[in-house]
Amino acid sequence: MADNKPGLLLMCHGDFPGNFFTDPRNRRLYEDCFAAMGSIQEDDNDRLCNGDLAMFSHSIASSIAGCLNGIEVSYPRPVRPDIGQTIASMAAKGSRAIVCMGAAGLMMPGHGTLEHVPGELRMVLQDHPSLDIRYTGPWLDANMAADIVQRSLEYALGHCPTDPASSREIAGSDDLSVVLVSTPDYSIRTYDDARSEFARIAAMLSNRSGRWHDAGIGSETVYFMENVSATLQARGFSAIETGFIDFATPGIEDAALRLIDKGASHIVVTGVPALLHRHPLSIISPDEAVKWLRAMIPYASISYLKPEPVFIARMLSGHMVSTVLDAGNNGTRIV
Repeated sequence: MADNKPGLLLMCHGDFPGNFFTDPRNRRLYEDCFAAMGSIQEDDNDRLCNGDLAMFSHSIASSIAGCLNGIEVSYPRPVRPDIGQTIASMAAKGSRAIVCMGAAGLMMPGHGTLEHVPGELRMVLQDHPSLDIRYTGPWLDANMAADIVQRSLEYALGHCPTDPASSREIAGSDDLSVVLVSTPDYSIRTYDDARSEFARIAAMLSNRSGRWHDAGIGSETVYFMENVSATLQARGFSAIETGFIDFATPGIEDAALRLIDKGASHIVVTGVPALLHRHPLSIISPDEAVKWLRAMIPYASISYLKPEPVFIARMLSGHMVSTVLDAGNNGTRIV
């Protein structure tokens, strides 16, 4: 590789391998983790609903508000307002057709978008059987994710790409209510017995998931990121590696070392994938992951290009409105 050629590290949260829950021990650990999560939620709810993920989801809500009415941001249980509370509030106001769409951390294929959110929606429908609830599913594809990475890098480097088209160019609908489901930020900053127990179980679950990946069992998120990387390489990015913060391998340290082995003079870390996909039980934020990476490889020059949530929300707004309207007209109802 030529001198002064950077390596690009796509930093992403991982996910469960496809057959992870065929082992009952994994299922039990997963359920224990959610139980432990509930014990810390009460005091932490306000903090969990703030930060980059929340900013991204609320920026999305603002960017599509010109075309769609009744937009609300919600979270998977037990964070408030949860999906059920939000839909119940909409129903009380007269809404009957509701489209749910993954926002921050819930855009890519993974356990959260394919299993967790649909499962919560089916539970909501039991309490509101007359509602027409539709779900867009994981609506982001690899080409779009590659576009977001590329344009976010350009924006962070001051190249000022053309401002994305506004969602207001698309004819909207007054008949739909929209729930944007966002992943909360479970970064553990202070510890007591409850937080320590949640962090311990979440780390165990992540380690077990990583070992299954090491055994060659893939996941939807790994396959998706392989396609994102291949798309960027086809566009001229010479050295790219995906590193997973948790729940999958290779980890971010191994990915960075691979870039160094390829001759990268320095490493550019982009946090965009972590903004699009966050495991529902991840306790490590991208900022914390970069600090750890720099401490583990102190001799490497590592630049972190943090994504700009407002810019990315504008970039995605038009496609999101189209996806919501298509789901409202043609999507499969939750049953």
